[in-house]
Amino acid sequence: MTDISPEDVVRNYWAQFGPTFDDAVASSRRWLHEDLELVSFMSPDNPIKKLDAMLEDLERARANAGIHGYAVELPNVAANGNVVFAERHETMLDKDGKPLTAFDVVGVFEVEDGKIRRFTDYFFDTRQMAGGWNDGDNALG
Repeated sequence: MTDISPEDVVRNYWAQFGPTFDDAVASSRRWLHEDLELVSFMSPDNPIKKLDAMLEDLERARANAGIHGYAVELPNVAANGNVVFAERHETMLDKDGKPLTAFDVVGVFEVEDGKIRRFTDYFFDTRQMAGGWNDGDNALG
């Protein structure tokens, strides 16, 4: 058991997720559970099932889309027990720290033993997210 609240776990994860790629990796290692389950628009039928897979996904985004950093703002966060809802404004950055794309999303996080065990992202406008990555230059796949 841990003394940190589920809300603080989620806030700390995103506060430490950038601005560099190495920050994102370190924050993921610190705040995500080894048996993480992540469901997002990129993986609705094939969720990420382990921390190592999440880290591989970050590396793939860097290699394929040139994402070298992140800026994340949390305008609203609410918690009920071990479940945390966090509205995010997320900006993905290139190697010079310039924005590649930005989007708004709400994540629902389940925290277990001081680590994020599961999270699901819900996008406000999936056209906004898809449009940022389907222009050929920034293809994630």
